[in-house]
Amino acid sequence: MSIDFTVEKSKKFKFTAVCKDLEQVISRVNTAMGASSAQTKLYFIAAKGGKLCVIAYSQDTFCAVKIANAVSEGEGIFGFDPASLSGIIKGRSQMDFDFNGRELEFKLIKGKYNGTITLPSSLPEHLAHIRSSFAGGKKDTASELSRDLLSTLKEGMMLTSIKDVFATNAELASHIVIGQKLVTISAFDTHHFALYTKKVKSTGFDDLRVVLPVNHFNIIDKMVDNGDKSSKFVLRTESVRVEGSNFLLVLPAIQTNPQNFQIVQSFLKAQGDMPQRYSYKSEELGTLVNNLYTLHAVNANLEISSTDKGLAFSFNTQNGRIRDVLKSKTVSSAKKDAQVTIDPALIKDLINLSKGQEDTELSFNKKTFRIDCKAKSSATLTLTCALAQSSSKK
Repeated sequence: MSIDFTVEKSKKFKFTAVCKDLEQVISRVNTAMGASSAQTKLYFIAAKGGKLCVIAYSQDTFCAVKIANAVSEGEGIFGFDPASLSGIIKGRSQMDFDFNGRELEFKLIKGKYNGTITLPSSLPEHLAHIRSSFAGGKKDTASELSRDLLSTLKEGMMLTSIKDVFATNAELASHIVIGQKLVTISAFDTHHFALYTKKVKSTGFDDLRVVLPVNHFNIIDKMVDNGDKSSKFVLRTESVRVEGSNFLLVLPAIQTNPQNFQIVQSFLKAQGDMPQRYSYKSEELGTLVNNLYTLHAVNANLEISSTDKGLAFSFNTQNGRIRDVLKSKTVSSAKKDAQVTIDPALIKDLINLSKGQEDTELSFNKKTFRIDCKAKSSATLTLTCALAQSSSKK
């Protein structure tokens, strides 16, 4: 059963709270609201049934968290500035609060610390939005995620979390397609691509398509208590909704062109065969590339060439020169002295994601470098990027 702090009017009420608990809840709500791109974010404290809750919302995000060890007298709601209230209660023990309709009076229970905060008005439209947010999940049983499906989504989003390595270094959004018995998750930019595919028994969905930032699940993990088996996860095209015994969280999905859900598959198909294929141990390649990357410099490319002893990785920059040979087994080779060059930032991003996975295979052709492997859950993972323009010996 999720929480419900719907109130009809902004009435006067009193409450007592442990300041550390209140401060922690405000911090958790702030973290959740970081998922919103909206400039305006509104914060409230609501009292109902002797309990207390911090609520925040924007045009695309909603979060409500019940405050532990807090008791209230009366029912009502008021808006507040999270920075101001957190600053007032920081480092204090337990305090009494009294909302008189316009101001919030506070007093330290054991001490002389006291004061008054002037509060923003709680307009009727705020109450209507809060009411609809609490009620929004009551008819969503058909969109509820099973625990197994939730684990699949989390694994797939993490394994495809390639980054914008040439600009913000932020993780790219996950394009999720949930069929009746197949889950695919992809991420991409103009330089590199990731695709996760897993067959499942049954999802309860029929071609649900949604785009979510990877960070959404980081926020959810911080909100959900691992011991809370009653948590409910609802996925829609426009949002993900998580309900727990002491919180409610609604995070926005990203709107996109429907064609984007097939971009990675289309790119892989267009690249054709990969004539040079080699199997290797993922940990060894991860260590090798991370070592080489220490000499990274702008506009310097990493060279990969086939040798009798394995794949040679060479890096020559203004910061120095380094070379190593990866122990590998040739799966297929159309040319013994095949050689390509690749941007080290791209290959490092891909290899970090494939590290620790099983049955890893590296391949390349005239245009593309690619890694195929299996996740520990038996899902398949494909990571690929374009070669540098200086690739000439193929």
